[in-house]
Amino acid sequence: MMIPSSPWRRSRAASLPLLLLAMLFVVSNDAIAAEHVDHGSDGHGGMMPDHNHTDGNVTVEVVMEGWLYDMYCVNQEDGIAPDGSNTTFGIHDHMVGCMLLTQCMDSGYLLMQRGVTGRYFPTVVFTNSSTMMIVDWLMQFPPMNTSNVYVHVTGMMMEGLLNVSMIEMKDVPMYYPADDEAVEYQYVGWVYDNYCLASPTGIAEDGTNV
Repeated sequence: MMIPSSPWRRSRAASLPLLLLAMLFVVSNDAIAAEHVDHGSDGHGGMMPDHNHTDGNVTVEVVMEGWLYDMYCVNQEDGIAPDGSNTTFGIHDHMVGCMLLTQCMDSGYLLMQRGVTGRYFPTVVFTNSSTMMIVDWLMQFPPMNTSNVYVHVTGMMMEGLLNVSMIEMKDVPMYYPADDEAVEYQYVGWVYDNYCLASPTGIAEDGTNV
C-alpha cells in the first residue's frame, strides 16, 4: 500500500536543492576569504607580499629589508669573510669592498636578518640576473669605509628567488634586544631545517631548491 507523501514532506524535499546551493555559496566565500588573509610582516624586515597566497611557481611582488650579503662569504667554513668580519655574528661589519671582490660578485647576493640571539640568518637569495644591478649600486659607496649595508629591496619572487627591481640603503632599525634579554616575537614563514639550508648544491635531500 502506497502512503501518499504529505505537503510538508514535498515542501522539505523541494527546499533541499536551495539549501545545498546556499551551503556551497557560504563555503566558497569562506575559501575565497581564506585565500586573502593578510599575513603582513614580522615587523623586522620580513617578507610582505602584494599577493598573500602563492602556490608552486606563482610570481609574487615583495618588499623586504635586511643586510645585504654575498653567498661566497656566508658559506665560509671558518665563519670569517675575506675582510675579517664574522659571517655569523658580524654581518653588520661586512665591507662593501669585500662584496665587490670577484669571488663574491660571482657567487651572487642574498638578504640577512638578525635573530634575538645576535646570530644572523638568510632571509632570501637573489636571482643571478639581480647581480649586476646590485654590483652597480654598491659601486657608489667608498669600498673600505662602508659597512652595515642595511637595504630596502623590491622585487618579484620567482621559484623561491628574489629578482630585485629596486634597492636602496636604509637606516638600521634602532632597537635590537641584548643577547640575554627575553623578548617575545611573532613570525610568519616557512619552517625549514639547517641541514638542507646549508646544502652546497642548493638542492635539499628531497630534490627541492633551497
